[in-house]
Amino acid sequence: MKQKTIKNTISIFGTGLHSGVKTNLKIKPAEKNTGIIFIRVDLKQKNRVPALLENVHSTKRSTDLIKNRVKIKTVEHLLAALTGNDIDNVIIEIDNVEVPILDGSSKLFAELISKAKIIELDEEKDFITITKEIKIEDQASGTIIKASPSNNYELIVNINYNNYIKQKAQLNSIKEFNSSIANARTFCFFHELEFLINNNLIKGGSLDNAVVIASQDVKKVELEKLSKLFNTKNVKINKNNMLNNTKLRHLNEPAKHKLLDLIGDLTLIGKSIKGKIHAYMPGHKNNIKFAKELTKLI
Repeated sequence: MKQKTIKNTISIFGTGLHSGVKTNLKIKPAEKNTGIIFIRVDLKQKNRVPALLENVHSTKRSTDLIKNRVKIKTVEHLLAALTGNDIDNVIIEIDNVEVPILDGSSKLFAELISKAKIIELDEEKDFITITKEIKIEDQASGTIIKASPSNNYELIVNINYNNYIKQKAQLNSIKEFNSSIANARTFCFFHELEFLINNNLIKGGSLDNAVVIASQDVKKVELEKLSKLFNTKNVKINKNNMLNNTKLRHLNEPAKHKLLDLIGDLTLIGKSIKGKIHAYMPGHKNNIKFAKELTKLI
């Protein structure tokens, strides 16, 4: 298989989920063996940040990169869209610290990549091939992620939040990413919102770019407070324990988004994967830990 890039430049404008900053972003074609490189065009020197594990800076609520003190925040949804469309080489010019959240999924990124046209380059693609079972566990979170041999790039994700949200998502081939996974939005729990807001997170968050899961015992005064905060009228909890502003795109949308995040985080290996990944309760911290374990195969 040959390495790939896009034919035409992609332009995107949006708001960063956690920082709230307004960001212009361009995805440009790149030569073979370039990889995926972010360039902070608002900075003049040492402004290149390759999308690689060695540059991971933080995995709290998002995957953030840093090199030479230059930060790029919340890269996972864009990286997932690139891998989901089999892109190996691009230059990403960005004029602020955080990738736009858009609708909370990879949908727009994936659509624009497809429209930009994908072209092959005169160089073989680099693979990391799973030849034996590899496994990590994290007792604190209950996370288990393992890899086993396969001729495809397959992923299975299971989530279980106190038997309250118990779901499974599966991708039999990365070729199904655009149709099956790309539009799954990020999610959080109602009880987390106050913590996130008080810790200067989700400044760019809204009820339009996240699925909020709540229990039926949330008090009316709490819902009224949330309505004012996000300037949304008549926020209620529906029968599916979701806030009523949101209609799920998939019955298992939270599990599918966790799978999307996993693809994005594993992109930081810098090579395509040939193997089956099975993850129970994945998150950015353990996704990166697992990615580092896979690099031992190189």
